[in-house]
Amino acid sequence: MNIGSKIGAAVLAIAITVGGASAAFAGGNSNPTVDGTSAGRHHLTVEQVCANKDQIVAKLTEHQTKLTARIAKMTELSKQATTNGHTERAAKIDARIAKAQARLDKVTARIAKAPEWIAAHCS
Repeated sequence: MNIGSKIGAAVLAIAITVGGASAAFAGGNSNPTVDGTSAGRHHLTVEQVCANKDQIVAKLTEHQTKLTARIAKMTELSKQATTNGHTERAAKIDARIAKAQARLDKVTARIAKAPEWIAAHCS
């Protein structure tokens, strides 16, 4: 066996080891932890949501207030940019306003649905 074959074999072994470790690491740990949640990304169970039912509407309302304030601030910035002749900047700000408005609409819908959902699932 010549030196080139030995180096090639070593490189291949290292590549397989690193690739396997990377795949195992990326897979995460699907085994649940002590509190019932998994180590990776997970969704809350109904019981976990119901345990915090008193905070749901308050958090959503807080998020709604912050989004409303952000939209108001961006609207002022857009008006100021338009007044100063910065039409491209105003267009970018208007696009951000549209995204924030879409988020605000989703939060408002969730606030409207939350009491009904809590009543149906958390008795």
